[in-house]
Amino acid sequence: MLKDLLEKFEQGISFTEAKNCDPDVFVVNAEELKEKIDKELKNEGWHPIEEGPPQPDTVVLVSFENHRAVEIGIYMEDEQGSGAFYTIGVQKLKFLDLDVIVNAWMELPKSYRATSEQKRFRKEIMDDFMKKARI
Repeated sequence: MLKDLLEKFEQGISFTEAKNCDPDVFVVNAEELKEKIDKELKNEGWHPIEEGPPQPDTVVLVSFENHRAVEIGIYMEDEQGSGAFYTIGVQKLKFLDLDVIVNAWMELPKSYRATSEQKRFRKEIMDDFMKKARI
């Protein structure tokens, strides 16, 4: 992804519009792009809470200011637009009510999906195993 982004930067496309590839509309600010790339690499995907929360109803990995563990949580907002991070499960408890303070969040990776070649290979192995098991 970083390589693609840098290639788009060289073409004169802004960081925010790199996905849209519209070079006629935006001009890149080299220093701003460098700062964003450096920050992303430095934080390793973590978003400090001071920079803002994730979108409401988003499941994320959360880090705590006063605890060494990380947890999966969900960010939810009430009717007034006030938001908080909650635990996942039947009882959604506010992390703050559990005396842990969220200091950063990270998007979860996408679920693993085996490629068709991996599925075919797995099927061949299972078929071979089952043939030998019947003997």
